[in-house]
Amino acid sequence: MSMELDGEAWMAVLSDLSDALGPDGPPVKLCLIGSAACLFGGMAGRTSRDLDVWRPASDFDRRELQSAAGKVGLMFDPRQSLEPARPYLQLVEPGMTQLVQCLRNGWCFAARGFRVPQGASDEQTRGGL
Repeated sequence: MSMELDGEAWMAVLSDLSDALGPDGPPVKLCLIGSAACLFGGMAGRTSRDLDVWRPASDFDRRELQSAAGKVGLMFDPRQSLEPARPYLQLVEPGMTQLVQCLRNGWCFAARGFRVPQGASDEQTRGGL
């Protein structure tokens, strides 16, 4: 997997993450902020090496998400160091991070199906669209 991913590549990673989570279990909701939100919003020419997940607006089982992230080749919430050629999923908590009206334009992927076509609603239910 390439270090810097564009919106299409990150959408494929989210699809793989959905498959790794499987259809059973409680709903998973990830509120994406930062570069990924820009990529999914249609910003051309931009890439990112991480998915920033705003923890207060997300709902997931940490162990289950960590396991699924590992299965698709993502580092999960690294705190000390990064592997040079491996993208990662970063959990962002309140504190040093300040978000002003962060969720108004943020991308939230609900349930276990992350297959959201560009321009589609960002709210989903189990089973996808």
